[in-house]
Amino acid sequence: GSLYAFEQFRSRCAKITGGDEAHGTATVAFDWWPDQRRLAESLCSELEIIVLKPRQMGASWLVLCYFLYRAMFWSGHEYRITSVGEDEAAKALRRVKFMIEHLPEWCRPTLEISNTTTVKFEETGSWISALPATSNAGRGDTLNGLLSDEAAFQVYAKDIIKSARPALEKRHGSLIVLSTANGMGNHFQEEYVKAQSGQNGYKSHFFAWTADPSRTQKWYDK
Repeated sequence: GSLYAFEQFRSRCAKITGGDEAHGTATVAFDWWPDQRRLAESLCSELEIIVLKPRQMGASWLVLCYFLYRAMFWSGHEYRITSVGEDEAAKALRRVKFMIEHLPEWCRPTLEISNTTTVKFEETGSWISALPATSNAGRGDTLNGLLSDEAAFQVYAKDIIKSARPALEKRHGSLIVLSTANGMGNHFQEEYVKAQSGQNGYKSHFFAWTADPSRTQKWYDK
């Protein structure tokens, strides 16, 4: 879908949680910062994206929002999220469900399936599933999108991505790899460095701590 259409969905429909545990969370509009908008542009135009980011930068929310947008309006699509463990995978799917529950009534989809690992949309027959990052989490016949979340912390990230690529290629699907840093020598770090110098197919993005306009030097020093 075009960036314009995705932006319309985000601005008119999408809600996420804001705030933090110390000050309480709230349901807020999903307003994009400039770095998030650049990532959104890549989601709408690139097939392979790799993102190095600090924590709590909204990048995962953004990709999940994109998967939701696609699954709601395109028929027979399949999207998958792989996270470090079962708790993280369940949290990712809860975010998808949160966005669904807070959509305006006029565009809120009916769910044919809704459990701890999967949502299936009745109108389109499309799926979003979230799985822990086991060695076979990337397997499947076809995929329209795979999010490897916190990939630098996944033991089997390389295996998952390798096994998912044929399924993604069948549908020109999107591969999105996100992570905070986790030292040197892991698959994510190696692929991110290659992407920066154009040695693989990834479009690279870097979110500095200043990407969030509310993070001042005083915040950083603290």
